[in-house]
Amino acid sequence: MKDTVRIPPWKFHKPLVDAISDELRLKFANKIVKDVGLCIALYEITKLEDSYIFPGDGASHTGVYFSYIVFRPFMNEVLVGKIRSCSREGVHAATAASTMQQGSEKAFLTLMNSYHTYKDKKKQIDRIQVIHKCCGSTGYKDWKKIVWFSNEYIRPELQGTNSHGVPFTCCDPTYPGPCLHDSGDRQLPGFRMDNGKSFYSDGCSELATVTLQWMLKTLAVWLLLPVWIELVILVLIKYLHSSTQSAIDSGDETGRGYGYLMERCPLPCFEFCDTDVHALQRRKANPGK
Repeated sequence: MKDTVRIPPWKFHKPLVDAISDELRLKFANKIVKDVGLCIALYEITKLEDSYIFPGDGASHTGVYFSYIVFRPFMNEVLVGKIRSCSREGVHAATAASTMQQGSEKAFLTLMNSYHTYKDKKKQIDRIQVIHKCCGSTGYKDWKKIVWFSNEYIRPELQGTNSHGVPFTCCDPTYPGPCLHDSGDRQLPGFRMDNGKSFYSDGCSELATVTLQWMLKTLAVWLLLPVWIELVILVLIKYLHSSTQSAIDSGDETGRGYGYLMERCPLPCFEFCDTDVHALQRRKANPGK
């Protein structure tokens, strides 16, 4: 895919690739693109063109070539899933990927509900958010739905405002402005609301799902690897046995033999690459004919 990405001035302090990745996620994630499909997640940025700043606009505009993970089913495709509901609009089913994503979201939300009661779980969540640069299960707004701290720690000016905010480990250190993590949706005097721009934009459950999918793919490769090794060994054994038998049949056990998998190709469409083993043996025995 190719697109021109606009980077606002307040993101110039970030590395160009990181800033472009954030904009691509905000623009395409969970959206349907015509003739492409449902965009799920950014896979990689393959090429960056020169950046330009146009008169009257302080933002930079960069041409980007990138790859996106999309869901694009074709006609008559069979998808295995679990039926979630059925209504007049149709049947709603969940595939394995969506079921895995929902399971990760619920598991992390359950962990978040224990943030203020168990110190070990609090440390675990804070460590995950700092290392993986994520916030909440699906985003920072998940923290505003729960009470993640005791009322005794609320600042006096925030008491009675229902402003839960988010933990400080959600703060993005690359954001140029202050991170008012505990003010919630309430605007403090002398500060401008950033609408969550100072927090990490990715949810932790999404990263966990991607990691789990990568682990399952790697496991599948390692499980299939012995099968491929055995197949290669069988092919080599067949070639060795056929070449040895060919040398014996020609009367020269120490001479050269012809190895093959099958004497005749079982499929007519591959007759052009068929090998007449017996003709090779006769030609070797009578080189002048």
